Amino acid sequence: MNLNVGRGWAVSALLLWFFAVAALLTLRAIDMSAAVVLLAMAPLISGLVLGYRWHRTLLRRFARLNNRVEKRFELVVRMITDTRRRLDANQQALEALSVAAAERAEIDVQIVQASVAEIVPRVRRAVAGDLMQTYRQLEALLNLHAIAGVDQPLPRSRVWAASPDLLLHLVELVERERPALTVECGSGLSTVWFGLALRRYGIDGRVVALEHQDVYADRTRYWVRLHGVADLVEVRVAGLEKYELGGKTYQWYAEKCWADLNGIDLLFVDGPPLSTGGHARYPALPLLQEKLSAQCTIVLDDMVRKDEQETLASWLETFEGFTEERVRLEKQAAILRRTAPDLESSL
Repeated sequence: MNLNVGRGWAVSALLLWFFAVAALLTLRAIDMSAAVVLLAMAPLISGLVLGYRWHRTLLRRFARLNNRVEKRFELVVRMITDTRRRLDANQQALEALSVAAAERAEIDVQIVQASVAEIVPRVRRAVAGDLMQTYRQLEALLNLHAIAGVDQPLPRSRVWAASPDLLLHLVELVERERPALTVECGSGLSTVWFGLALRRYGIDGRVVALEHQDVYADRTRYWVRLHGVADLVEVRVAGLEKYELGGKTYQWYAEKCWADLNGIDLLFVDGPPLSTGGHARYPALPLLQEKLSAQCTIVLDDMVRKDEQETLASWLETFEGFTEERVRLEKQAAILRRTAPDLESSL
């Protein structure tokens, strides 16, 4: 209770006591000596009232404090109970796990031993295969540089770009077949090497690369200029258009960008990418069939992929006059060579 409020009660009790004594004295219920005694007791009465009020205040405060303590105590008790319950549950779970682990220990050891005996040889074979593949790529890269005498940096090979073993095979095809017109579906490192091969072997030919993205076309043009074969290589930006072939819709290079390409001796199919749609490279042969020379060679890259395998199967089933050769490269490739003077299509 506020101190001023307590004092107010004491003053009120003191005034009330004075009025009561005065009333008794006025009514002659007491004489003057008794009134003096009663008035002398006024401070005691005031003190008793003040003490009573403070006592009531303290009791209320104690009750509120006791109520808070009880609530917190109940909360602590619940927390302790929940904690003990969780500990008991965890202990039971650990005991169950330990029992299960003990029961399975012998079985697990046998499983691990069997797994190790099976996995280790596989890992060894995989590592040996990777090392051999890396050696073959380095060997092909050294051969390429020895053939062309490259004295400028080149973009990275492998992964999305052509691997050195494929590039070496393409260079060998150019040297052996001496194409007057090489057309590439897609552009990149292989485009540069086509130009370098023409220059190295003194072939009177040209390369046209169809690229549907400006950024990659500009990048390829930069490398072509850097290696001094811009007079032999043309990179065309060919946006993708929809074509209906055999009842299916494909996205392929715009016709206006390849309509003038007649007498194609070497066709390298390495685009469009799979992200443009399923069997994205299938339209190459149906659309360019009339543009191919009588002795045309077609190279289909990425034969490790199902889409390219199905594309090749469809070509061979639909178009007559081709022989197939599989080349074991990092990403695998297929080579189609024309065996008849005219290409017949069932489309």
